[in-house]
Amino acid sequence: TLLFCIPEGNKTTIKFNDLGTQLTEIVKKVKPENCTQETVTLDSIQQGILVQGGKKISYYKLYETFFFPINNKKIELTSLSLTMLLNKKPNNKEEDNKPSFITYSSKPLLIEVKNLPPHPWRDLVAVGNYNLIESISTQKLKTGKSFNYIFTITGEGNINQLSKPMWSTTSNFEIFEPEIDRVVQNKDNMLTGSCVFNYFIIPHEPGVFGMKDYFKYIYFNTEKKRYDTLSSKLVLQVYGDSKHNSGESLNTGDSFYDLIQTESNFFISKNAKEVYILLAKVFILVLVVLLVILIIRI
Repeated sequence: TLLFCIPEGNKTTIKFNDLGTQLTEIVKKVKPENCTQETVTLDSIQQGILVQGGKKISYYKLYETFFFPINNKKIELTSLSLTMLLNKKPNNKEEDNKPSFITYSSKPLLIEVKNLPPHPWRDLVAVGNYNLIESISTQKLKTGKSFNYIFTITGEGNINQLSKPMWSTTSNFEIFEPEIDRVVQNKDNMLTGSCVFNYFIIPHEPGVFGMKDYFKYIYFNTEKKRYDTLSSKLVLQVYGDSKHNSGESLNTGDSFYDLIQTESNFFISKNAKEVYILLAKVFILVLVVLLVILIIRI
């Protein structure tokens, strides 16, 4: 967060000067090379008061963004500068009425990045404080009938970078790629929101299935300081016949699809086909005439 602060009792009278242009240059400098970034949109400059060391400080919030390190290298935040216009009382001296400026600069910062603890998925898991909200369109259905399963991750972290939950490859279900919807907001200087994964699923086998055996999300919990797993608590009951040997699949011996593999791919035009039919009729007629002649002679 970039704040311009004025301590209580400061006698200097200043105002912003060409702030838009200066902020454009600041934004170019502020992003570290080894971080991804999520910027918060500010509709206007936000004013407030904070207390530091027992003293009140008026502040102006100029810019806010979130950085997420992509490796364990130190994060370097460069020194930033903002030039303000000094307000002076007008007088009769022309030289004293010329605009005066004063530049304020921040100190550079160096931030240490901690390594995550050893884990097979250490380089792939998300980092944050998350919870699971889930729903299902029905918990009892027949084999071959579809249902929707919604796996929603909510909490604090880089919501826009959350990957899909891991799901197990299984012959019990046909699971389609999910529709994904993300909502991100800034709450109390924390990046929060939700990521919704909406799955379309068709069961092929009857039985009772715990969704936790098929969907899970592993991440590093910054609050507990350990790896954690979001697991489903829903149970699905499927009844009916197995669809694997029912002959309903396109690849289970349907005669039309079998013929595709055996029939010739030589194309015959419509006109040629009519000629072949005519020749066949003539040939049959000739045979009939010959048979009649033979009978008469006998």
